[in-house]
Amino acid sequence: MQKALAPEISTWPDAEPQLIGSRCTDCAATTFPAQARCPKCSGGNTSEIRLPRRGTVVAWTTQGFPPGAPYKGP
Repeated sequence: MQKALAPEISTWPDAEPQLIGSRCTDCAATTFPAQARCPKCSGGNTSEIRLPRRGTVVAWTTQGFPPGAPYKGP
């Protein structure tokens, strides 16, 4: 049985799963994972959104240590 490592970051196991992010209602910045405060303008007016299923990766990283919450595995 497959299990989501962090169920709060996606709609998996929906048939068409999506990542869950947030959008700032003050400056329109979009973040993933969802944030309570905007990292761009520091505003506290954010709303949860479902991110598109397709997009472009603009940055990535490789970790050499176990990740913390909400990404920590079993």
